[in-house]
Parts: sequence; structure tokens; C-alpha cells
Amino acid sequence: MCCGCGGFGHIDPGAYAIAELNEGDEIILKKGFGHPETNMDETKIILKVDGFSAICTDGTLLSCHDGNGLTRTGRNLPINPSFKIYVLEGKILFRRLWSSASHFASNLEDNIWYFQYRLKEKIKRFLKK
Repeated sequence: MCCGCGGFGHIDPGAYAIAELNEGDEIILKKGFGHPETNMDETKIILKVDGFSAICTDGTLLSCHDGNGLTRTGRNLPINPSFKIYVLEGKILFRRLWSSASHFASNLEDNIWYFQYRLKEKIKRFLKK
């Protein structure tokens, strides 16, 4: 679920419109909807749907709130992603790798600290004998 959808038991009615979309569906997105917001009514093709969110082949992101501003045309067209999609996927991959690397580094630091602590405790016990 996206931010703000389903909070406090309320689901935006537009969320269901997004959830019912399929890859390749042609939609008409009204002015002021999507991210970035459209300047006029535009025809878009859905690339991927995930719960109450979707992304169009031109890189327009749709959240649950944007479902109120779309109309399905009933056509299902072939998917041809734009270059912007490949850039977005590259950014996502980079952020996932960065997150994994920072998580690994954090765990490594914690493990080193723990082993140093244990070694100091063993040395203290050895010297007391």
C-alpha cells in the first residue's frame, strides 16, 4: 500500500481503480493527477502495478489518490518503456545495493565491537587469575 491509503481503516476510492489496472492498459489521466502532475488530459499506458500504485511507460507515477483522475479506455497495448523508466530502475537498483552495503557495514561494525569487548573481558579474567 502507498502512503495514506488504508490508514485508520479508510481506503481512498481511487486506490481500487489503480489496483484493477493491468500491464498494457491504456488510460486517460486527467489534468492535475499523477507524479509529475499532468498539465492536460493525457493518454498513458500502464507499465507495472503494485497494490494501489502504478507506473506508466513514460515514467508517470500513480498513487492511490490518482485513481480518482483516471479513466480506462478498455484497450490493452504493447508495452514500450521510455528511457526514463530505465533510469528509474537504475536508481532503484543503486539504492537497494547501497542499502545492502550500508546494512552489511553496520553489522560488521557491531560484530567487530562485540569481539573486541569479548576479547577485553577474557584478558581481564585471565589477568585476575
